Amino acid sequence: MRTRVYVDGFSLYYALKRTPFKWLDPVKLTYQLLPAGHSVTKLKYFTARVSGIRDAGAPARQQVYLNALATLPEVEVLQGTFLSKSIWRPVINLPVAGYQIGTPNPVTLPAGTHSVSGPQKTQTLPVGTWYP
Repeated sequence: MRTRVYVDGFSLYYALKRTPFKWLDPVKLTYQLLPAGHSVTKLKYFTARVSGIRDAGAPARQQVYLNALATLPEVEVLQGTFLSKSIWRPVINLPVAGYQIGTPNPVTLPAGTHSVSGPQKTQTLPVGTWYP
């Protein structure tokens, strides 16, 4: 049976990021996953260029992998665009059980433990990530 395969390059990268399988051949993987008798006629690999803002070597490493994929006759690399977004927290001082984080101006606090003051004493409360 003729089979077409669609691969989300970013999902594949993050699934393999902390494994020894960074040089994965997606065509060979597909043959291992499909039942006998299937043939991969086309594998479309969807990706976007990485920026290199956080890791200056990332664009070069990505290009090496994309060059390797280009040697596989079944693979077609389709490049789109990547929309980056930042993780954010509200910049307000929400009281928790009568306590507020003691800062003179609103600030964004990193995750961790911070001093808070309340009606009777000072204590510490953990600050985590808030997702809307």
